[in-house]
Amino acid sequence: MKPKKIFQASPSKVLLLAMLLLASCWSAAQVQTPVEVIGGVEYYIHPVKKGETAFGLSLTYQCDDNDIMAANPGSDGGL
Repeated sequence: MKPKKIFQASPSKVLLLAMLLLASCWSAAQVQTPVEVIGGVEYYIHPVKKGETAFGLSLTYQCDDNDIMAANPGSDGGL
């Protein structure tokens, strides 16, 4: 006796489910970093940990990595 198929997902349904799960994780990981106003502009104050990159921080804070580098003079050699 063969087992009955209860649920069969097409590849497009699996992809959609994966995208929805990823989106929910992304929105759940909101930034909890203090904001400081300097010269009328709001900045996130983020102590950089070893191994963090401007690109990784740009994904976290949803901004361009060039903006991070521009807002941090002297960071040309890395963070």
